[in-house]
Amino acid sequence: ALYDRCKSFFDSDYSFFEMYITARLRSSPRGDEKSLIESRKDDFQKWLPYWNLCDDQNIDIDFKGISEKICNEEMMMGSMVSVICFGHKLLNHSYLAEAEQLNEKYKTALSLEKEYPLFYARILLYQEKQIEALTVLQSVEEDYQSTAFVIENILQLSITHKRPVSERTIANAEKIDTLQGWRLLAHYYAEKNNAKLAMNAVTKALLRAKSEDAFAYVMYLELHLKFCNKEFEQIEKVGGNTCVLLHDSKTKKDTEICIYSDQVLPQKEKMPYPYIWEGAIHMENEEAIKKGLCFQGVGDEVVVDGITYVVKSIKPVDAFLYAKAMGKGVENKSITLLEIPKQENGEIDLAEFVSAIKRYMPQREDPLVKYKNPEGIPATLFLLSQSRNMTYGQFVDVLFHDPTIVVRNIHSVNSMLQPNNQYVLSFAVAILLFGMGLDLKMLDKNNVSVPSSMREALKGEYSIIQLEKSRDVVASLYFEGERPVM
Repeated sequence: ALYDRCKSFFDSDYSFFEMYITARLRSSPRGDEKSLIESRKDDFQKWLPYWNLCDDQNIDIDFKGISEKICNEEMMMGSMVSVICFGHKLLNHSYLAEAEQLNEKYKTALSLEKEYPLFYARILLYQEKQIEALTVLQSVEEDYQSTAFVIENILQLSITHKRPVSERTIANAEKIDTLQGWRLLAHYYAEKNNAKLAMNAVTKALLRAKSEDAFAYVMYLELHLKFCNKEFEQIEKVGGNTCVLLHDSKTKKDTEICIYSDQVLPQKEKMPYPYIWEGAIHMENEEAIKKGLCFQGVGDEVVVDGITYVVKSIKPVDAFLYAKAMGKGVENKSITLLEIPKQENGEIDLAEFVSAIKRYMPQREDPLVKYKNPEGIPATLFLLSQSRNMTYGQFVDVLFHDPTIVVRNIHSVNSMLQPNNQYVLSFAVAILLFGMGLDLKMLDKNNVSVPSSMREALKGEYSIIQLEKSRDVVASLYFEGERPVM
């Protein structure tokens, strides 16, 4: 073997040893690389890249001890990139304090490397400094536009903190084509109440989900119930956005095929062919036309890939996806199915129905009752608003007009004594000032700032109100004590 013939050459320099191991792992691994790496511990233990290589091969290492030696300058690091690599490994193994110490020790040198922003952003995320992390990630988005960690976190943090999402970020999220990316886009479009784009994105997320990704199934169901509140239509012919059940009379087996008009399937280089998900074959309209599936009706014969089938049934593809989502929700107990009980005369037993709902719907105490007590510690208005089926802005407006409620909050005495000449409006205060008839043009003249997060929140509330006012049926159900409230 090359290593045995040139052992002295590889023994003399770690960099040659690493090149050899890396080449073997990539081209023709033999299975003994791990033991070979471990055998060189005494020779290369002062080299940081060696420990990075050990962790890559799942060899246990002393993260705390190595980190201490790095900070005490007792380790040959090779380059700052190796330090960044080790810093990521510290975070991967939940050694946050050590990663922070490493960053503080070498921050000036580390910041010169293009790989540093991702390491620094991860530290900020662990420190729960999410706005700062978002700023760092946005600054390197162009360089990491194909990196899922960067794009998904920009989306997640922007949505969470009500920051605008750029067209570039949306395009990058579509390009990385991941389950998490499509889930976040679905959430973003749902907040904007863009039904078409939200359903398109959540469908893509669902079709990339594995059995253990129950959240994708439940999210599809939630958005379908929100945006598609109508019965599934009857389908007479196979076409785009249909699901056809084919029967092979020879084998007595059925084959289910889902056909899509839009490009919702994973990118071809990322999926096997044919693409099978939840027991059905999934294809786009163009392929279905080539196979002769389109325009067939129930009872028609069709030859697909040399096999003769009879069309057994046709339904909307949404009905297939909805059934799978519902089944997964019931399976993981995030959804409970209730049968509507009937009396002997065939009429609905309303009393038993309400009783059944109460068994699965917890009673909730009205937090406004506590809030009205002046001796209690006041909750935030946003927290109180979660107890009502209305937007935050609507809730605050109702409170300000309710003569039985005194709107109050906790203030720090020290902060009240500080001289201020600049102000940032909270959401509730903005509504109060608007209700008092304040001329909004006066805000700029008096050094009052409106955060971008508030602008995004206002846009979201506006679209929610538009959607709710356009619904045919709007209702929710909860219990106050023994009393059901619609």
